[in-house]
Amino acid sequence: MNFKKLLTATSLIALLSSTASAVTISDPTKLTAAVSPALEMAAPSDLLTDTYGFRIAPDGANFAVGVSHIITITLPAGVTFATAVVTGDVGNGSTATGPASIAINSGGLAGSSVVEFVYVPPAADIDIDFDFDLASSVCPTTAFPGNLTVSVAPTGFPTTSDTETFKLFITGKCGSAFTSATVTATNAVIDLDDDYKSLETTSIGGLRFEIDAFNVDSTTLFLVANVDKISMDIVFEDGAAFDASGTPTVTPSVKVAGLSAAQDGTTDTWKITIPTGAAGVDLLIGDGGGGLAASPSTAFASIDIVANEDVVMSNQSIKVENIEVEFTGTGLGGDETSADKALGKLVREGTSAGPFDWNTETGSVNSVYRITGFDGLADVAFTIQLTNTKGDKNGTWTGVITPAMLTNGELTVTSRTGFGLTGTSLAAIAGYAKGDVTFAFEADGIDVDRLISSGGVVASFGSGLKDD
Repeated sequence: MNFKKLLTATSLIALLSSTASAVTISDPTKLTAAVSPALEMAAPSDLLTDTYGFRIAPDGANFAVGVSHIITITLPAGVTFATAVVTGDVGNGSTATGPASIAINSGGLAGSSVVEFVYVPPAADIDIDFDFDLASSVCPTTAFPGNLTVSVAPTGFPTTSDTETFKLFITGKCGSAFTSATVTATNAVIDLDDDYKSLETTSIGGLRFEIDAFNVDSTTLFLVANVDKISMDIVFEDGAAFDASGTPTVTPSVKVAGLSAAQDGTTDTWKITIPTGAAGVDLLIGDGGGGLAASPSTAFASIDIVANEDVVMSNQSIKVENIEVEFTGTGLGGDETSADKALGKLVREGTSAGPFDWNTETGSVNSVYRITGFDGLADVAFTIQLTNTKGDKNGTWTGVITPAMLTNGELTVTSRTGFGLTGTSLAAIAGYAKGDVTFAFEADGIDVDRLISSGGVVASFGSGLKDD
């Protein structure tokens, strides 16, 4: 085999030298283009097989004519001979004296990593070429370094064995072709003028996935067509306004890329399964023909909601959970999942402050909230929402602040008194223990500042409007 004509620019396995010694390895080559196996395959390491060649020569000298040489080749950890080594894998290098007089002494079986040759040069050969079918038994997710070692021990001359160690890199690393979901969050505004029973905006964000260029066989990249379907849940914290049962004024709905999700019974969860190729779905970034685009779209599939306008809505967060991708096609492995993602929030029109964390019902730490910005002329409806409570007291409480309740135009609320407002419909919230609080007011211009005291000493001060 003429190794000078072998492909080198697109090598899967490249040989890099360290320091020179009594034997030199040169002309590393491979015969086929690189592949990067997709981790979605049942056995991605099966694609890490290639024909690899190199040349060895004594450093500044010829092999001694008629002298028996033991040549030992040891592959890096994780790399083996894909097929059994035969004497046809060895050839004379740059000399023209005919086939090298060489025999396999031991090793070289398929699946092994060491082969030993006995070589008696019939003439002053200056180099020898090797050509092996190699495979990786593991699936690297980064560049795969290893040590290829060649030792030459002539009988009697020279008297010591020399080893030249090189770095062997498998550049066809494995990776996930189907990446995790990417989400963009958009807050939906709950209409103040409609008593918080309708939404001024319906989008709560967008979702997309991407496919990276990894192989599912030696010539084919992972395609959009390799994905069978994607399923996910859209989960509300308080889904009362999105309960589709009964006869609401407006039937609630949740849609992803225009496709309808289905409410899971009467729970706060809506489920959807999107088949590949569904009209209008831009979750998979492809070229529209089942392949990959040279310049893939960066558009997000919109997630939209419609609420029942009979029910008052509270401030809340919305998530996409249980994201699962199922594959189709021979040789593809198990399903992939993606971490839960935060979508937009439902935000009541008006003023919202928080969430403020580390509120305690008892103990030496107390959060004191100073609420200002009232015009002193009109009643102001408000909402207090508790989340992440230790006492399993998550929920939303509402009330009305009247001008008569204000002292010098402002109001004070404390965590130690359960955020209760004297004279309002909101009494103390008992039993929450610890938690986060968010305030919402049906008016503009309200400001909320918090002072934290510990044992009577001020420990912190900040504004929820600034996320302090």
